Amino acid sequence: MKLLFQTTSRVELDAIKIKLESVGIPVFIGNEDSARNFGLVMPARSFACWTPLEDQYDDAVKFLNDETHIVESGVDINDYYASLELRNDGFLKNVVDKLMLVVVLMFICSFALFVYFKISDV
Repeated sequence: MKLLFQTTSRVELDAIKIKLESVGIPVFIGNEDSARNFGLVMPARSFACWTPLEDQYDDAVKFLNDETHIVESGVDINDYYASLELRNDGFLKNVVDKLMLVVVLMFICSFALFVYFKISDV
């Protein structure tokens, strides 16, 4: 992931994001949540626009400098974002599965300890 630019203007950020995505260059917006908190506890004060696919960085810079530049490394934006959602869903499912396994194991251990101490009381 490479940094394309930083700005304090949400309007400028959205305009550039739309332009880049229209030619097949997905972007990641850094500081999106903290930049909105102007004046509050240590905000970032600016938005950072990154290109997550490093092989698109040169095309993105050239396109930002000259909108007539033909982007050769473009991807299908919908497919790209859909693949990210699938990846995130798979990660979340793995975390939930592991947490459930821990809960079940804790229940089994607790039950075994309960039975052990009940039997040893007799």
